[in-house]
Amino acid sequence: MTSYEPKVIQKFAEKLYSQANSMAFTYGFFGAILGGVTGNFASSGSSGFTIFFAVVVCLMGVAVGVSKSFTLKLRAQEALCQMHIEWNTRSLRPAAEKKAESNVNANTTDSNGEQ
Repeated sequence: MTSYEPKVIQKFAEKLYSQANSMAFTYGFFGAILGGVTGNFASSGSSGFTIFFAVVVCLMGVAVGVSKSFTLKLRAQEALCQMHIEWNTRSLRPAAEKKAESNVNANTTDSNGEQ
């Protein structure tokens, strides 16, 4: 059976955050290139239309990148939340086991105080 390793979850969350931080720039950059090439072909070389189309598609790319970035950050937060839940429940476990053991011992004595 595989053991629980919180460092793996931490590394996964850090990787997701790293990807999320570059997502908007990457989508915007490739959107500008795609928009410039498409605008150049569509306008038969008119530089004004090419630049306008590149900017519009760049902004669309940034919007998509920001949305995807948010999704990645949310997944990272979910992983970190699960890791902290596990950490918190593990720290409570010994106390809960001790309390349950004392309750069992208290319930096994009869009315005379004997077991």
